[in-house]
This record gives sequence, structure tokens and C-alpha cells, in this order.
Amino acid sequence: MKQVLMIFGLMAYNLFSFGQTSFKYEIRGTVKGLGKDTLTLMVTNARSGKPGDKYMIPAFNDTFVFKAISNQVEMAYLYIENNRRIGDLTLFLDEGFIQVKGDLSNFSRSHVYGTKANDDMVAMRQQESVYYDEITSIREDLKARKDTGASSYKSAIAKISALQDSAMKSKERFAEKNPGSYISGINLYVLSDRIPFERLDKLYTDLDPKVKQMGLISKLSNKIEGKRRSLVGKTASDFSIQDINGKPVKLSDFKGRYVLLDFWASWCVPCREENPFLKAAYAKYKEKGFEIIGISVDEHGERWKKAIADDKLPWIHISDLKRENFIATLYGVQPIPDNFLVNPDGKIIAKAIRGSQIEEVLSKYFENEK
Repeated sequence: MKQVLMIFGLMAYNLFSFGQTSFKYEIRGTVKGLGKDTLTLMVTNARSGKPGDKYMIPAFNDTFVFKAISNQVEMAYLYIENNRRIGDLTLFLDEGFIQVKGDLSNFSRSHVYGTKANDDMVAMRQQESVYYDEITSIREDLKARKDTGASSYKSAIAKISALQDSAMKSKERFAEKNPGSYISGINLYVLSDRIPFERLDKLYTDLDPKVKQMGLISKLSNKIEGKRRSLVGKTASDFSIQDINGKPVKLSDFKGRYVLLDFWASWCVPCREENPFLKAAYAKYKEKGFEIIGISVDEHGERWKKAIADDKLPWIHISDLKRENFIATLYGVQPIPDNFLVNPDGKIIAKAIRGSQIEEVLSKYFENEK
């Protein structure tokens, strides 16, 4: 849906006709170099977290104004349709006056402030900048170096990793101290695969209910429940689907065997780097009671089939050819690669085993059965 500037009438009618609480917001911006260009405001759908309404905002003498009504705080992105190289500017649409100040040459770093959610975003970025500025400095230094095998080079890489961990910890601390902030919800979405499940569950539970209703954050609930279902020691959730050849595949039919549920995609480079290790383990243990079920989150069937053929993957392959694969959702998987080892009794006994660990873990179980 595209509308220009003043859209109070129609939106107000739609919102109030459903009896929903609503609020007004106004974006006022000054971006040096913008001139008379037209900005696009892409609003993230509050329920799905996917792109939703789209509005065109004409500028005049580097300035622009946009007023609207919403019934829920939402994430949005400002950009110029025919000049995407300048990047997208992230902001939150919440009640009040939202100020944008910046320069077109560094548009994505424009200053956004004036409402609680946007002020929190600025505070969070300032908190993280201590780490990311140092990371940028180290990377710039490494670009000019050719001694990639030197201990000092390796120490610099390790320092970058440590700084990235510290930045993630800062997100976690922010979420813990500010459960009523929408930024805290976004932080938990980013951290959902980086912190222990118990910690994630506690921080999510403590979030203000209104924060949990927003876009990506509302989806986090399903992910957490999927992670809860797929903890080590839990019975693996059953599923039924046709394989790549149209034959029915049901996990519960594999009881009595060890099964590795391998989540991957043709476009996922780290996933495909795991394939040699999976092939080695499969060749060694298939005849001893081991099976792999490859579960792809591919959306394009031909690319999926080509990757299987190119990598010569001899095990079972299934997919509903949807990015949000229903089995991946069932197991709380994101990002990929990810995997779960299920024992003959249908219990999850290991997860996220990578590289040579796969064969090492399997050897322990098969040796114990001798």
C-alpha cells in the first residue's frame, strides 16, 4: 500500500472501527544532500515481522515530514528506492515526535531520537560502539598485513572474537536491565542462539507484555518453545512429510536407530562445509544402525536437488520448500547449520555437533553397544 504524507483519515477509521487503542506519531527529518528526493518508509508487519505497509515521503530542501496513526509500536526502515547503496535507516514508530538528522553520504548512520524506543536504540548503539569501533580499527590494521600466520595476527583475530562476545554481553545486560524496552526484545531475538536456553527463557519471560507483541519479538516465543521441545533429554518431536522422491518419512518410524536430523540449505556455505564430515560418519555407521535425515529450508526445489547431487549426499532428504520450514520451527532452529542426534528410543542425546565431533560422538554410542 502506497500513500503520501497525511494519512490520518483512512487509518484512523480502520483502527477505531476495530476498537483498538491507537496513537499518533510524526517523523521530522533533515538530511543534508537529500534535496527534493523521495524517501520510502517500509513498516515491518507487527504480527509477522515481515515487510508490511510502504509509504512514499517527498522531501523539500533536505527536509521531510510524515504523520500517521498506529495501534502498535513497529520497526520501520527509511531508504531511497532508486539509491539503495546509501543503506537503510532503522527506526521505531512509537508515540510522539521522531527526529531524524543526518547526511545522505552516511544516511544509515543518521541520528534518530525523540521517542522512548528510538532513544533506547541510540543508547544501545552508544553502549556497543566501544566494542565495534575497536573491532573496526583492528580490521583496518589487518587489511594491510600479509603475515597471516604470525602470532600477532592470530592474537588480533582472537581479540576481535572477544570484542564481539563483549558486544553480545552488552545486549544481554541491556535486556536484563530494561525489560520494558523494545530494544531489549530485539536484543533477545539477536541473542536467541548465543546464550544458554535457561537464560534466554528467563529474560524473555521478564519482558513487558507489550514488548512481546511486536513483530520479530512475537516470533521469538515460538522459537523459544521450539528450543524447549528440543533440549537434550527430551523426546524428539515427531513429524511426517514426503521425501525428495515422494516417499513418506515419519521420524517415529526410525525408532531402533540413531538418527541425525541435519538442518541445512543449498545456499548455506557453512552447511555445505559440514557435508564431508557427515558423509564420512554416514559411510562408517550406516550399516550399524545410523541414519541421517537432511531437512532443508530451501525455497527453490531445483537448487535444493542440485546441491544434493553436486555434494553426492546419499541419505534421506526432506523439505517443504519454505524458508520458515515447519520442522525447523518445531525444533526452534535458526540459524543453520544445526542438528540433533536422536537415539533408538527417540530421545535427543546431542545437538549442534560439528565437523569431526560428529564421528567422535557417534563412536562413543556405538562402542558402548558392543
